[in-house]
Amino acid sequence: MPSGKRYRRWLGCILALAITGVASRCAPQTPASALEDQLSPAIAALKSGDLDKASQLFAEALQRGVRHPIVYHNLGVIAQMRGQQEAAAAYFRQALALEPASGASRLLLGASLLAMQKNIEAEDELSKAVKLMPQQPEAR
Repeated sequence: MPSGKRYRRWLGCILALAITGVASRCAPQTPASALEDQLSPAIAALKSGDLDKASQLFAEALQRGVRHPIVYHNLGVIAQMRGQQEAAAAYFRQALALEPASGASRLLLGASLLAMQKNIEAEDELSKAVKLMPQQPEAR
């Protein structure tokens, strides 16, 4: 795990990968355009760094019944950016329950587990992330 300034740069790279990678996929039960319309303000807020607004908008989506991996994943991203690793891990696990093949969620779950010093669990998740995203250097 990188440290200091290098860690923040590494985390920024994997968060950018995660936000854009998960945002491009939609569940079959939700039409892509409808989901995109509902979540685009939240994703825009997250990309701009407005964590409070993004968190509020994703939480509102959950209240409206939007149960989609992107919602849980991005709530995990927000928690991770705030240093709330246990909450982040819980959100990433919820995202993975809906989309087990999400390399981005596995990668960030592994990062949170490393931060919590749960190295064996982290290694398992990170290994799965590498298998799911072999071309992504952030996964390695």
